[in-house]
Amino acid sequence: MGGIGRASGKLLLFGEHAAVYGHPAVGLSLPEVTRARLVDTEATEWDVAAIPEEDRQGVRGILSRLEEAVPGLAARGRCTVLVESRVIRKAGFGSSAALCGALARAVLDHLGEPERAGGDVTRAWRLAHDTERLFHGTPSGVDTGLSLLGGTCVLRPHPPGLPAYSKVRGRGLCLIVGAVPRDAACAALIARLGAQVKSGDTAARASVDKLGRLAAEAAELLLSDAEHVSEPLGELAERAMDQLRALRLSTTELDTLLQAARAAGSLGGKLSGAGGGGAFFAIASDREAAALIASRLQAAAVEAGITLTSGPRVLTLPEQPLEPPAR
Repeated sequence: MGGIGRASGKLLLFGEHAAVYGHPAVGLSLPEVTRARLVDTEATEWDVAAIPEEDRQGVRGILSRLEEAVPGLAARGRCTVLVESRVIRKAGFGSSAALCGALARAVLDHLGEPERAGGDVTRAWRLAHDTERLFHGTPSGVDTGLSLLGGTCVLRPHPPGLPAYSKVRGRGLCLIVGAVPRDAACAALIARLGAQVKSGDTAARASVDKLGRLAAEAAELLLSDAEHVSEPLGELAERAMDQLRALRLSTTELDTLLQAARAAGSLGGKLSGAGGGGAFFAIASDREAAALIASRLQAAAVEAGITLTSGPRVLTLPEQPLEPPAR
């Protein structure tokens, strides 16, 4: 039969690291997507020859885990696997979550259980969350949720289950989004911070809890009836970034660019994701201001000799929700 599936990249606005400890997170799905297609060729094994060599082991691992989790998948027949992704890898934009989500949806479609537009994403999310453990050990479910739910969301983790979520609607928030190369792998950064907290490092735990409280404030603000949210969100982002610096998760390059954004009129900004480089965002008062900040950021990067692996580009929230693929 074969199947198709897709899932988006994500941008985490608030709650990185803290979500692992039960605090809420705020984020959005990006326009860039990963598409997976299963072509029924009656193969005895999953054919991943068309997948880039550096990704084949990960794709095989995901499919193996999906066979364990989905009764009847192996009996349905293995396929040729095709993956196309525009989500930048290893930058904090959720490339692994998007891959897990796209393959989960493709497998369900292969079994004759595709999602319908506006339908329940729970089953695909549960499968994607389980397979993402291959990449991140003990994920919170936030990244895979953002990759599948579409739009802007507040998520409240409930381990070991999936987070509860609320959609954020009607916000004209303007962001400038970019990324710089990472100094360390996401898993290593999370493991290091986890070890600090587990060892009784009170300063590290205090910073994580502050990040969680700031995420809760951001969530309350976005879900409220307040008309103007950009400025207070910018202030919350600045305070969160202070805690991320205290946890040694920022880099000189990130700090330089965020300072340049502030000098150009940003209301505030921070890194997004695990840190050590990677994704970042700044908040602008409107699209005109955002375009100016993006231009100044580009110039500042060139002047400082900083490599930008993505952007800077302007996003206005909320993005359109990602719909399940049509057959």
